[in-house]
Amino acid sequence: MGLHAENPAEPLEPWLARADTAIIEEDFTSGEIAKDWFFTEWWSSRDGVLLRNDLPGENKRLFWKKPSYRDAVISFSFSFRGAEEIRLVSGTPGKYNFVVRIRRDHFRVNTASDSTAGHLPSIQGECPFRFEAGTWYRLRVEVLADELLARIDDEHFVVGRHPIIDRRRSYFAFQVDGPSAAFDNVRLLSATGAGGWEGRRAKLLQAQAKRPWLPRNLDERHKDRKVIARDHAWRTDARYRELVERHESLRKLAREQFPAAHISTKEARKKIAVLRKKLLQNDAEYKTLTRAINKAQRNEDLHLQKKNPHLETLPSSGYKAALKKLRLQARDNDPGFIALLEVTAALENKRKNAYPQLERTNDEIVAERKAAWKKLHETSPDFRNSNGKVTKAWREVQAHLLKSDPELARLEKERQAAKKRAK
Repeated sequence: MGLHAENPAEPLEPWLARADTAIIEEDFTSGEIAKDWFFTEWWSSRDGVLLRNDLPGENKRLFWKKPSYRDAVISFSFSFRGAEEIRLVSGTPGKYNFVVRIRRDHFRVNTASDSTAGHLPSIQGECPFRFEAGTWYRLRVEVLADELLARIDDEHFVVGRHPIIDRRRSYFAFQVDGPSAAFDNVRLLSATGAGGWEGRRAKLLQAQAKRPWLPRNLDERHKDRKVIARDHAWRTDARYRELVERHESLRKLAREQFPAAHISTKEARKKIAVLRKKLLQNDAEYKTLTRAINKAQRNEDLHLQKKNPHLETLPSSGYKAALKKLRLQARDNDPGFIALLEVTAALENKRKNAYPQLERTNDEIVAERKAAWKKLHETSPDFRNSNGKVTKAWREVQAHLLKSDPELARLEKERQAAKKRAK
C-alpha cells in the first residue's frame, strides 16, 4: 500500500474545461497544510496525505472554508483503505449542485434538489470501474456552465448536463462512509472552455448510452429510474409540474391545519434547537447547567492535555483526531479521566431531568406524530377529508409519471408482481 499518491501532474487532456487560476492546491506536506480546511476528529493529515482515519463514524465530511468558484477543474488522488464509498460534494451551503459518488465497483454523478432554484435530484450517469483497496487513483472533474465531465481515464468517464450545475459555488467537501480512505494532491482551479467540446460531447454521450450499468436488484433499479423520470418530467412536462405543485400545496395546507400529525423529524429537531437557544437566553437555571457542562467537558480535555503534552504541539490537521483517540483510551484505563466523565454525566442527567422536552428521540417524535395522526383520523372529518385530497393528488402525480416513462412503468409492474408473489 503506497503511502503517497504518485505524480500529482495532470496526465489527462482537457476535454470540456481547461484549468486556469488555482483556488486550492494542497499536497498535505507536513507543516504546510492550509488553514482553510475544517478538520474534525475523523480527519487528519499524516505522512504527507489526508486521511479519513480509523475512528468509527458514518459519512464524515471534511470541507474547505468558503471557496468561490463556478467553471472549474477539480482533481484529486484517492485510495480506499477500508471504506466503501467516497464522495466529492460541491455546491452552496445546504444546497448541493453535484456529487461524484465513488464506490468500490463504479462511480456516478448525481445532482441534488434545490428548492431555491426549483430543481429535483438527477442521476447523470455511472461508469463501472474496479477500485482496489490500497491502490491510488486520480479523478478529474471538469465543470463548464451547465455541463460536467468526471473521469478516471479516457475510457472511464461520466458526462452530464443539468441547469443546477450552472451556479457559483461556495462549498467543496469530501465525504467518506466510514473508516478509512486517503487523499492527496487536491486541486481546485478556475477554468475556461477547452475547445472542440461540441463534437466530443456527442461521441461521449453515445458511448455512455451504450455502456450498461452494474446489475442491481429490482428495488434499486426502480428507485434510480424514478429519480431520472421525475427530474426529466419536472424540467420538460408542464402538466407534471402542475400536478406536483397541486399536491405540494395540499400538503402544505394539511401541515398548517394539522401540524401535530404532519411534522417531520427534521422540523421537530429544528423546533428543539430554537427552544434550546431561547432557554440559553432567558432561563437562568438552564444557562447555569449548560455552562457547568461545558466547563466539565473542558476539564476532561485539560486532563488529557496535561498527561499528554505533545497534544499542544500538534497542528489543527491532527489535534482533534489525536484528542479523540486519547479519550477513547482514557475512558477504559484512566481513573482520573473516568471520574471527570462521571461529573459531566451527572450534570447532563440533571439537565435532562429538568428539561425533558429537549431530550426527545427520533423514535419518540415519530411515535407522537403517529399517535396524533391516529387520533385525528378517528375524530376529525376535516382531517380525513384533507388526507383524501392529498392522497388523490399524489396518485395523480404517480399515474402521470408512469405514463410519461415506459421504463419506470415496466419496473413498477415488476415490483407489484413481486409483492404479490411474496404474499
